[in-house]
Amino acid sequence: MAHTDSPVLEQPARLLRRAVALAVLALFVALSGTSGCMVMDELDNAAAKMPDKKQTKKTGKEDPSGESLGAAGRLAAAKSALNARSQKWWQEAKTMTPGQVNEGIVQCRLPEGAKFMSRDDCIVQGGRFDG
Repeated sequence: MAHTDSPVLEQPARLLRRAVALAVLALFVALSGTSGCMVMDELDNAAAKMPDKKQTKKTGKEDPSGESLGAAGRLAAAKSALNARSQKWWQEAKTMTPGQVNEGIVQCRLPEGAKFMSRDDCIVQGGRFDG
């Protein structure tokens, strides 16, 4: 007795294959109608908003905001600002000699040991001081 597939079992499989094929076709049609250039449109809009480097090179003028500076220019500007702040700090720095007590400086007892700092810093760090 040979085994034959019954038409009742073939019908759901055939319907499933047709449904999948129809879904793929519908997805293809839906996606083909959309514009795939949305990313390119966004890039074009962003490029239009950027300052023109060729124009900057021709005129020799740079943005006062520093946006047209290259990476090397920004790095040099940051180093210059850091150097200026460092020199200002060293001009205002003071050396304390033994026996000279600055008001507001306390010996702060912290879990990792004793440190000298302002009262407010000691309180913020959770330390204890006398006085």
